[in-house]
Amino acid sequence: MRICMIFEGCYPYVTGGVSSWAQQYIEGMPQHEFVLWTIGADSALRGKYKYTMPTNVKEIHEIFLDEALSIPVSCAGAALLEMCDDDLNALGEAGQRRAHTLYRHRAMIEKYASLYTEVCEKWQE
Repeated sequence: MRICMIFEGCYPYVTGGVSSWAQQYIEGMPQHEFVLWTIGADSALRGKYKYTMPTNVKEIHEIFLDEALSIPVSCAGAALLEMCDDDLNALGEAGQRRAHTLYRHRAMIEKYASLYTEVCEKWQE
């Protein structure tokens, strides 16, 4: 089985608490593969893990807020749409069928992108 875990502001960049639990959880299930999505504040932490990654961690996707804020506001919506397209393409045919409702309603994604751009503009004021 492949398991996706999402961490914000903790594993694998800091020790203790949730991070310790996550490490033990992953190590305790060597028969499963893990894909990690990490959300951090500072891209200077990229790849600087406080834990040795267990061999059953197959992918780590690192997202940093400082990088998101560096996207020019005028491009933020387009960048978000592009990310959505990449994700939908990566799902393959079977996954796209499951995501059909979201994909079919691209207008909703465009509205979300517009909202995202608006929030970024206010943040930069």
